[in-house]
Amino acid sequence: MITRPVIRHDMTVVPPHKTTDDKYYVGFFDGDKLIAMLDLIVKYPDEITAWVGLFMVDSQYQGKGIGTEIFNDIMSALKKSGLKQIELAYAKGNKQSKHFWVKNGFFETGNEAQEPGYTAIVMGRLL
Repeated sequence: MITRPVIRHDMTVVPPHKTTDDKYYVGFFDGDKLIAMLDLIVKYPDEITAWVGLFMVDSQYQGKGIGTEIFNDIMSALKKSGLKQIELAYAKGNKQSKHFWVKNGFFETGNEAQEPGYTAIVMGRLL
């Protein structure tokens, strides 16, 4: 369950050998309403890759192309910054998440990681 303490903690968590200087925790708003959020680490797991820790769109805004529009803007900015690819992981069995990422040009890399309570399927795409 996502709570304020969980979010506050997540905003500062980084992988080994990374600092919060490389982490972006971004909110997207429609007026005063938070409609989407992104947790992104640049130059991870290597110097040419960005890693998406979480991308979430408010359920009332899903299915309207907003998530795709936001993500296209993010990918364009990452490409302009010199990064070459982007990776993420989704929970195996989460059909909605898989559908969104496939629709946006991501493919399964063949890598999986066993996390507490689920299997993470790694996806990626070139920018």
